[in-house]
Amino acid sequence: MPACTSCHTDSPLNAGQHAITGKSVKPLAVVANAERFTDQAKAEKWFGRNCKEVIGRACTPAEKADFVTYMSEVR
Repeated sequence: MPACTSCHTDSPLNAGQHAITGKSVKPLAVVANAERFTDQAKAEKWFGRNCKEVIGRACTPAEKADFVTYMSEVR
Protein backbone atom coordinates (compact mmCIF):
# COMPACT_ATOMS: atom_id res chain seq x y z
CA MET A 1 0.00 0.00 0.00
CA PRO A 2 1.25 3.50 -0.80
CA ALA A 3 1.73 6.21 1.80
CA CYS A 4 -0.02 9.59 1.73
CA THR A 5 3.37 11.13 0.97
CA SER A 6 3.55 9.18 -2.30
CA CYS A 7 1.38 11.92 -3.80
CA HIS A 8 1.17 14.66 -1.16
CA THR A 9 4.88 15.07 -0.24
CA ASP A 10 6.37 15.06 3.26
CA SER A 11 4.85 18.46 4.04
CA PRO A 12 1.09 19.03 3.89
CA LEU A 13 1.92 22.67 3.10
CA ASN A 14 3.34 21.74 -0.32
CA ALA A 15 1.63 20.77 -3.54
CA GLY A 16 2.26 17.24 -4.70
CA GLN A 17 1.95 15.08 -7.76
CA HIS A 18 -0.09 11.90 -8.23
CA ALA A 19 2.34 8.98 -8.23
CA ILE A 20 0.79 7.28 -11.27
CA THR A 21 -0.92 9.94 -13.39
CA GLY A 22 1.46 12.80 -12.65
CA LYS A 23 -1.46 15.19 -12.08
CA SER A 24 -0.87 18.07 -9.70
CA VAL A 25 -2.25 17.63 -6.17
CA LYS A 26 -3.05 20.72 -4.11
CA PRO A 27 -1.66 20.97 -0.58
CA LEU A 28 -3.53 19.17 2.22
CA ALA A 29 -3.02 21.85 4.86
CA VAL A 30 -5.93 24.26 5.16
CA VAL A 31 -3.55 27.22 5.57
CA ALA A 32 -2.10 26.46 2.12
CA ASN A 33 -5.39 25.41 0.48
CA ALA A 34 -8.37 27.04 2.17
CA GLU A 35 -10.87 25.12 0.04
CA ARG A 36 -9.50 21.66 0.90
CA PHE A 37 -12.32 20.50 3.21
CA THR A 38 -15.12 22.97 2.40
CA ASP A 39 -17.08 20.69 0.05
CA GLN A 40 -18.35 17.76 2.12
CA ALA A 41 -19.20 15.55 -0.87
CA LYS A 42 -15.76 16.08 -2.39
CA ALA A 43 -14.02 15.42 0.93
CA GLU A 44 -16.00 12.20 1.43
CA LYS A 45 -15.17 11.09 -2.12
CA TRP A 46 -11.44 11.50 -1.51
CA PHE A 47 -11.53 9.98 1.98
CA GLY A 48 -13.31 7.00 0.44
CA ARG A 49 -10.67 6.50 -2.23
CA ASN A 50 -7.57 7.34 -0.23
CA CYS A 51 -8.44 5.52 3.00
CA LYS A 52 -9.00 2.29 1.08
CA GLU A 53 -5.81 2.75 -0.93
CA VAL A 54 -3.55 3.86 1.93
CA ILE A 55 -4.84 1.96 4.97
CA GLY A 56 -6.78 -0.78 3.20
CA ARG A 57 -10.21 0.05 4.65
CA ALA A 58 -12.71 2.85 5.06
CA CYS A 59 -11.75 5.50 7.61
CA THR A 60 -13.96 5.89 10.63
CA PRO A 61 -15.70 9.22 11.25
CA ALA A 62 -13.33 9.83 14.17
CA GLU A 63 -10.26 9.21 11.96
CA LYS A 64 -11.59 11.65 9.37
CA ALA A 65 -12.29 14.26 12.04
CA ASP A 66 -8.80 13.82 13.53
CA PHE A 67 -7.22 14.18 10.09
CA VAL A 68 -9.20 17.33 9.20
CA THR A 69 -8.40 18.81 12.61
CA TYR A 70 -4.70 18.11 12.16
CA MET A 71 -4.67 19.57 8.63
CA SER A 72 -6.45 22.65 9.99
CA GLU A 73 -3.69 23.15 12.58
CA VAL A 74 -0.63 22.64 10.36
CA ARG A 75 1.33 25.88 9.95
